[in-house]
Amino acid sequence: MILIKKYNANQHVGIKDKETGKIMAVYPHEVQENTKEFQNKVLDWYYKQGCSTSEYIENYYVDTVTEEQFKAFQ
Repeated sequence: MILIKKYNANQHVGIKDKETGKIMAVYPHEVQENTKEFQNKVLDWYYKQGCSTSEYIENYYVDTVTEEQFKAFQ
């Protein structure tokens, strides 16, 4: 299940683990829209990077990333 959240163009978004909340990746492009399609686009980007197999991607979700989290992730 993908959670729909509101994103602003000036926010960072990332992929987080549903169980731990750990940031798995930060999406490198700007937020374009607030839709399920955008969230799927972010998850597809992550999958295409070879970062995860499809069985694990179901355990991840798209969420906002704070500036502190963004800096710590880099």
